[in-house]
Amino acid sequence: MSIWDNYPDNYRKSEIEQISASTNAGESIAIYGLSGSGKSNLLGYFCNRILKPNQRLWIDGNRLREKSSIGFIQLFLKQILKDNSSLDFHDPYLALEEIISQKFINETNNLVIVIDRLDLLSGNEFYQFCGNLRALRDQYKYKVCYVIGTRKEFLLDNELAELMIGNAFWLGPLSKEDAYWSIQTYAQRKKRAWSEVEIELIYQQSCGYPSFLRAVCEAYFSGCPLTQEELLKHPAIKLRLLEFNQEMPTLEMLKQSKLLEHPWLKKADDLQEQLTDKENKLLQYFQANPMVVLEKELLIQTVWSEDRIYQNGVRDDSLAQLIRRLRKKIERNPNQPQHIHTIPGRGYKFTP
Repeated sequence: MSIWDNYPDNYRKSEIEQISASTNAGESIAIYGLSGSGKSNLLGYFCNRILKPNQRLWIDGNRLREKSSIGFIQLFLKQILKDNSSLDFHDPYLALEEIISQKFINETNNLVIVIDRLDLLSGNEFYQFCGNLRALRDQYKYKVCYVIGTRKEFLLDNELAELMIGNAFWLGPLSKEDAYWSIQTYAQRKKRAWSEVEIELIYQQSCGYPSFLRAVCEAYFSGCPLTQEELLKHPAIKLRLLEFNQEMPTLEMLKQSKLLEHPWLKKADDLQEQLTDKENKLLQYFQANPMVVLEKELLIQTVWSEDRIYQNGVRDDSLAQLIRRLRKKIERNPNQPQHIHTIPGRGYKFTP
């Protein structure tokens, strides 16, 4: 039994129906979702509950070792090759074509390739990988199609985007039914029995947006009252909002995601403005490298310019002062930090 078996049968019902309609016709589709939209959960559910094992290939970009087209192709190979070492890896793309032909393509079976976080690629790496995907699809036409999750809308400047013209949607808040299920599931894990009134308040405060919903659950579990004023002071909410705003979603993105009227987002803008450039850089690097001890020298190189480091030097004291200022802005109790931990003699570790 997998974690996906615990999800309700009608989870993200309308979105799943739209994806299924496309893939059943052998057509590709794109799902756009801002940070915290639950895009990975949707794709995981679709792969594991809707598609058959011999019909699916799930590539999770969050597991990339390097952000490159080769990195993505290596993820493909890792997913499907397993113990098969007979193929020539001199050309990873040709190896991928061969193994897909051997294992998936036949007269009765279509292959649905689900790719999450394609937006991690940029520049030439992005265009090269899109070209590879388009070539693979053209080789098998409607026997291969893609379901692609990304935080950025496709521009019509690459061959892959042509497959998805008019076949894409933005992911927004959960339905009330799905949101209630998510809240109840969290409460059960924490061995709490929240009343329907409490669940409704959590839903109303978060407006059902997945990452905000989880943050409200965490805040309420820790004893925070379910009022907007108190919730916006809680570190769980602050961190989710900072992460959400770091990608600077446009008004059009918020509108497409049904978040234009969310009461928190103006407050999040205010909080974002309170962070200095260096504080932003440091927080972004921490969030990109959670649960890892980061050496002081590496953090200094990340935040300060090479010219500043070379000409004047940057002492550990400067980093410590920056850490202290950031803690005051994101920690509920800066003297007992829950997120930015000092590792004596080494550096710092970030806990989401």
